[in-house]
Amino acid sequence: MKVAKLLRCFAMVLLAVVALPRALAEYPDKPIRIVSGFAPGGSLDTLARMIGEKLYAAWGQPVVVQNKVGAGGQISGQTVARANPDGHTLLMVTPGFMAAAPHLYPNLPYDPIKDFAPITRLVVGAYLLAVRPTLPVNDLAGFIALARSQPGKISMANAGTASATHLNSEYFALMAGIRVAHIPYKGSAPATLDLLGGRVDAQLTDMSTLAAHVRSGKLKGLAVMGAERSELLPDVPTGMESAMPGVRVETWFGIVAPAGTPKAIIEKLNREMVRIMALSDVKARLAQMGFVPATLTPEATADLMKADIEQMGDVIKKTGVKVE
Repeated sequence: MKVAKLLRCFAMVLLAVVALPRALAEYPDKPIRIVSGFAPGGSLDTLARMIGEKLYAAWGQPVVVQNKVGAGGQISGQTVARANPDGHTLLMVTPGFMAAAPHLYPNLPYDPIKDFAPITRLVVGAYLLAVRPTLPVNDLAGFIALARSQPGKISMANAGTASATHLNSEYFALMAGIRVAHIPYKGSAPATLDLLGGRVDAQLTDMSTLAAHVRSGKLKGLAVMGAERSELLPDVPTGMESAMPGVRVETWFGIVAPAGTPKAIIEKLNREMVRIMALSDVKARLAQMGFVPATLTPEATADLMKADIEQMGDVIKKTGVKVE
């Protein structure tokens, strides 16, 4: 009897092992949907479409990018959290609605940790600090000194209250030991327009928004707030090599699936995302946007999300940021 029982257990394990490659071989067996919580044409949407093109070329299944815009990404998060966990619905994520939202919205319709299965971080992009040409500073140290001499007087534009650019600007000010006037706009574009018009003093946002204006001389670029200088502005020093050693202000984009998606599918997706991000044409397009590939394992991506939730919570608590 014991032998028969052991044989049955062995047979079940063998069937499971045989079935796994078959399941992987069959995935994906229908079109894949990549949900983005932000408008078409932006950096996150552009990255999603780049990934979609490469997935289609590799797997032969159509990939549809669906823009579920609204509530700072919450609608997209809720959509994917409730989707069938079969690997055919994926979500593009940013630190904003995955890390900051839990501290800002008491009735958030998803749990960033429990409701998603991380696949990988995809890219990292350093923020750029730029100022109006008439501001009497020429480097980061000068900006910090001016802000300290005039507490609350220097104005910094952002893309809206509790937006990623607002929270990162608050974090920057905390780390620099300065107090500035944070001016919210309805998006980065109108914020930059007022900076170009001299109606605000500074803006801290992604490279792709400001780099061209710095190159043209319409704005002064003071610091790239990443680990290395940017190919877009090689003459602009990093904050770490000038006045703020050890401080980085960056954003990242990642991709997740609904919780419960089989581990084998998550791992297959991870391998494919790592391959795509390493392609030379992809890296070239990312560089033009101010991003660099920065893939991680699913486990490391989960750890990153948890750490960001803790850091964002600390910033929000210390600054008193609230959604209106």
